[in-house]
Amino acid sequence: MKKASIVVTVALFGAALWLLFGYSYNQNTLTSIEIADSNPSSDSEINSQPQKLALNTQSEKSTIVTSKTPLSHDQMEFAHSLRGTDIDGALSSDLQGNLVLNQQVRDFFDYFLSASDELGAEAAIGELQRYITDYLPTKAAGDARNLLANYLRYKQFESQTQQQPLLGENLQNDQLLDLIRNNFLELKLKRDELFSDGENSALFGLEDAYQEYTLSSLEILADDTLSEDQRNVKMTELQDSLPAELQQSQTQSNVQVEQQKDIDQLALVHQDDSAYHQALVDKGLSQPKANELVGYRQNQRQFNTAYQQYQTASAGLDPTSKDYQIKLDNLKAQYFIEPSDRTKAGLRDLLIEQDN
Repeated sequence: MKKASIVVTVALFGAALWLLFGYSYNQNTLTSIEIADSNPSSDSEINSQPQKLALNTQSEKSTIVTSKTPLSHDQMEFAHSLRGTDIDGALSSDLQGNLVLNQQVRDFFDYFLSASDELGAEAAIGELQRYITDYLPTKAAGDARNLLANYLRYKQFESQTQQQPLLGENLQNDQLLDLIRNNFLELKLKRDELFSDGENSALFGLEDAYQEYTLSSLEILADDTLSEDQRNVKMTELQDSLPAELQQSQTQSNVQVEQQKDIDQLALVHQDDSAYHQALVDKGLSQPKANELVGYRQNQRQFNTAYQQYQTASAGLDPTSKDYQIKLDNLKAQYFIEPSDRTKAGLRDLLIEQDN
């Protein structure tokens, strides 16, 4: 496997984590706020040492919930980026007034923190605090504030870690994987410092399992000593080791990959759009989906034709001239009406330049 393949796979890994585990927000925004401010109801600032909590880590299915934050906003959404959305995750308390720990707690934190870029960390945390105060009993509210404080400490550390250079010009695949795994272990050690075992399991258990699965997958794919059959066996064993929630998701992903391979094969076999459409329907796709795929292929065909014409025209430009980029942009505007097509053409330019 080439180094570029590893880098691309790592990038896709990051995208997958974003889809699975939360909203996107700039963690640098959070580093500008004092951690002590996450508990405004306290008489004194939160101690600089993290306070680990021994909390109820049962799921709501096996816990009697007495209090819970609402699923919808109780006021007009405080951030434009969240308007029209339901609240992701929830905070709840049990019969003893303790905060119930589960993945929903982290989802709830991340949902409001996602507005940090738009409104600032103070406003995002302030809205979080309001829900904690308004909907949880005293003990659970205190637990939630302390957990939020430690979570913010962790996000600061994670942001600083991610800003460190990861890739080098002359690193081999095994060195790249070692760097990625060491970064993963560094984050886990920080979480061990900040959170109890129960908190770690509830907030990060699924993410850790998926990260371990992805890293191990990369290591298997990069192992040149394995035959194709051995590699397939190891990948199957690895998938079987995933938690049930992730196994189902990964199985669905694998099915979608195979379906896409079949669709790509049909596109190669059937050059005629009508025959391609019928083959898709015979494959079990709905009429609207078949129409969408045929339309996509037609658009791609038109784009390829326009790109060839654009390439021919741009070949006559002098790359050393001062107005080269302006003329190139004008050509893009001439041959590609849609902004998305102009962006796609620019990306294809970059790929061709890298190959050369």
